[in-house]
Amino acid sequence: MSATVVVSERFSLLAVSLHLATDDAAFAEEFASVFGGRRPENFGELVPATLNATLRAPHDGEPGELTIESDGTLDAAAFLLGFSSPTIPLRASAPIAEGWTSLAIGDDPQPLFSFRGDVCRFRDVPRWRRILAHYVFLRMLALRQEALFFHAASVGVDGRGVLLIGPKGSGKSTLSLGLASRGHQFLGDETAVYMPASRQLLPFRRPAGIKPGPRAEAVTRSLARVQPRGDEDGMLRVDADALFELAPATPLPLEAVIFLEGFGDETRIEQIQPGRDELAMMQPMATTLSGAPPAARVFEMIRLLGSVRCYRMTAANPDQTVSILEGVLRP
Repeated sequence: MSATVVVSERFSLLAVSLHLATDDAAFAEEFASVFGGRRPENFGELVPATLNATLRAPHDGEPGELTIESDGTLDAAAFLLGFSSPTIPLRASAPIAEGWTSLAIGDDPQPLFSFRGDVCRFRDVPRWRRILAHYVFLRMLALRQEALFFHAASVGVDGRGVLLIGPKGSGKSTLSLGLASRGHQFLGDETAVYMPASRQLLPFRRPAGIKPGPRAEAVTRSLARVQPRGDEDGMLRVDADALFELAPATPLPLEAVIFLEGFGDETRIEQIQPGRDELAMMQPMATTLSGAPPAARVFEMIRLLGSVRCYRMTAANPDQTVSILEGVLRP
């Protein structure tokens, strides 16, 4: 099925160039609002890669269709199935026709995605643009096979790279933006990029996702000035450099990992020797070291933790917590 193209745009993330052609202008805006990619990048050390995507929106009861052509080859259905989780319980389902591979979500008997070669057909479901934008984003990251990706925030303090790791709501965005408001390097608040070969963090400044909850005073003031709109979940999406003047983002040697345990009555931080619990908290994304066996990924994470200082931290008042964190991270 062909689409009448109304938007043809290029995005760039980590030197992966996405050429998007679609009949749905809102999809391009959705991708940019969550993942960025419209600003120039400078990743001279990365080999450029390309991904071409053509998307036709669902209409008149017909499914939508996404065709992706990239520099690499992969089983698209198996790739997406690898991201199944308790919150997104994908499973194989009966194919829509011979030659197709279909995936459903939860107990829904109808497939959500159906794949054949480079083509993905998808049902018209609520928030389909967000779902497909994430899929395209993950396909882009899969072309950076040399990187480890984490659900983490990353910052630089006095030229030293720091990972902030923890579950949702533990303070990753709060603390990374709080440090950025004090002039420290903001590398990213949702997806952290670590290069095992150089042991460096790469900047990956997606639009920041700010949830309801505690915030540094400088962040609160900047949000009142910028007044970004919230999404369906109440999250505010905003470029961090719209909030305050950011220090330039450059690759930094990773020096410390902070394991966040959420918010409490007072800030507590202690240096630890990492073990199994910390390794489990690392939460590497399924695109991590794409193509490498699981044992290689685990080895790289063990090597990472063995080469840096590690801390466990409970946050409290964001400004006080950021001040304490600065003191710990500075020599």
